[in-house]
Amino acid sequence: VQQVLLRAAVGRAAAGETVRFGAHHPTRDGATIWVDFSLTPFHDETGEIVYLIPEGRDITERRRAEDAVRRSEELLRCFFDAPGEFRGIVELVGGDIRHLSDNAQATAFFGRTREETQGRLASDLGVPAGVIRLWVERYRESHRTGRPVAFEYPHATPAGERWLSATVT
Repeated sequence: VQQVLLRAAVGRAAAGETVRFGAHHPTRDGATIWVDFSLTPFHDETGEIVYLIPEGRDITERRRAEDAVRRSEELLRCFFDAPGEFRGIVELVGGDIRHLSDNAQATAFFGRTREETQGRLASDLGVPAGVIRLWVERYRESHRTGRPVAFEYPHATPAGERWLSATVT
């Protein structure tokens, strides 16, 4: 695959195009390095391409860092979207709560979609003022103490009152 990519790049560069792509190469000790590779055509005074200038930069550490971030994001997404738990990322806005991201469990329970809750204030979503106050107080307590705060509260649903257990951090 690497050879096919290189041959195609040489052909494009020989036709006058600057070509850039990522490639991986084995080292003598069996490791793999990643290279940001480019080929630039060099023209003489008549405009004819007389040679190609190859350039490569070792981007192995950057690729490793990007892979680590990607794996971390995947793990966090699996945790965030795990069934059975309502999870959300919010920010306090005065005495209200802005929903930045809610998982599918939370939005389904409240009869909404992620798109409907994202960026919206709890008050705009119809959450009763007393419930918002309770949550804001618990968030502020968690911020003040630096510890998670667990609490329970009744929540009205079309099927009747349900008690919810929540933890905020």
